[in-house]
Amino acid sequence: MKTLFSTIPAFAAMLIFGGSAAQAAGKACPATTFPKFLTAFAADPALQRAHTRIPLSYETIDATAQPEPRTVRKMLDAKTIRFPIMPSPVEQKKKHMTSLNKVVPGGMEVTLRAGETDEQLRFFFRQESGCWTLLRKSDDSL
Repeated sequence: MKTLFSTIPAFAAMLIFGGSAAQAAGKACPATTFPKFLTAFAADPALQRAHTRIPLSYETIDATAQPEPRTVRKMLDAKTIRFPIMPSPVEQKKKHMTSLNKVVPGGMEVTLRAGETDEQLRFFFRQESGCWTLLRKSDDSL
């Protein structure tokens, strides 16, 4: 029989050594296909929290770097990540965002572009323990 105290060490180990809260808590995957998972993920900050790797790799563009813009990478811990991490379907529609999903080595990449602006966000997912996990977010906006 599992008790709260018997699951805490597994949860802590998963977060310390890399993993998502969903893996640590043994949460079920909300969908069997990536498109359906992505729809559920975008619509629910709690699902985003549960299916995001901690620490999360986060990339931005430093447009002021010389001689040319450069990518800045950092790892975000649980205290630093702000959810929702992906715009909701309502927000995507409001910003006239288009979505492109493509298979990349090791997983899936989702690119969201806002119409008429330079806003572009990329999300990298990998299938782990029977579900998808967000590993990296890139904000390529200038």
